[in-house]
Amino acid sequence: MSFERLIPGTKEWDLYYANHQCRYTFSLNQLKYFNCRKILDAATGVGYGANFLAVNGIPFITAIDRNNDAIKLAKNRFHHEAVHFLVDDCQTFKNSTKYFPFD
Repeated sequence: MSFERLIPGTKEWDLYYANHQCRYTFSLNQLKYFNCRKILDAATGVGYGANFLAVNGIPFITAIDRNNDAIKLAKNRFHHEAVHFLVDDCQTFKNSTKYFPFD
């Protein structure tokens, strides 16, 4: 397992979660500084980062990952009304344009 896709309850989660949390905290500060209100979290994994951003005030997040199991876990564990979790591919974005029309 790569530490880039962390799953809650695993040894990797315990070892690397703080590193990932620092990345999302940095991102949140940048998004707020530039007053970003609509973002795409590409390769969201299990969605804890998208949830963190939503809980901290980002009002519209499309969070995609091509792994169906990761998105299922995201929807079950990290649901938030500001986040739309979708199975999609970053090379095509064919399922995301409904929620993130790239305007």
